[in-house]
Amino acid sequence: MLLAKASQLRHNGRNFLLKAYYFKGALPMFVVIFGRMSCPFCVRAKQLADHLESTGKIEGYRYVDMPTEGVTKEDIAKTAGKPIHTVPQIFVDQQHIGGFTEFDHYVRNKQLLAS
Repeated sequence: MLLAKASQLRHNGRNFLLKAYYFKGALPMFVVIFGRMSCPFCVRAKQLADHLESTGKIEGYRYVDMPTEGVTKEDIAKTAGKPIHTVPQIFVDQQHIGGFTEFDHYVRNKQLLAS
């Protein structure tokens, strides 16, 4: 069950926004992707997370469609602790990774695509 919607969390501080998108009992390697469905890099990030989840490399992921859920880049910037100019923005276990390119590098460095 989702803990809360982003629009209810804007005023509650830096980490509260992100925590709202984690599910109770989520185990390590849980990914949250903030993006827009019209963004090709957001779609690629979601596809990579789908693959990682289906092969058991991550526990799961949550894709947050920013326009639908009322999340802004400013909301994500508060959580990330730095300005956000592009989407997607990806967090692994509540740690800000960056965009798709950084997520892809993270996955490769952790050898999560190896069979």
